[in-house]
Amino acid sequence: MARTRRKVRDGGVAFATADRPRPGATPLLDERGRAALAKLTMRTPPMGRRGWSMQLLAGELVRRGVVDHISDETVRRAIRSPWPASL
Repeated sequence: MARTRRKVRDGGVAFATADRPRPGATPLLDERGRAALAKLTMRTPPMGRRGWSMQLLAGELVRRGVVDHISDETVRRAIRSPWPASL
């Protein structure tokens, strides 16, 4: 709690609540991967589905060879954060 208060004081609410990777942890989705995810979300979902779930998106990214492995939570965070400027 004190760490969050300090972040708000030093950089504001946006800084304190920003979703940043931990130091040393390389992000699973780079610009290319995020662009592939963005394009995938605009496609028609698989047959029998009304929409894309995070699990379906994660599985499709692995199936297409964009990443070796990825969790549905990582996909959710990538969708929630700002998209690349190239899109």
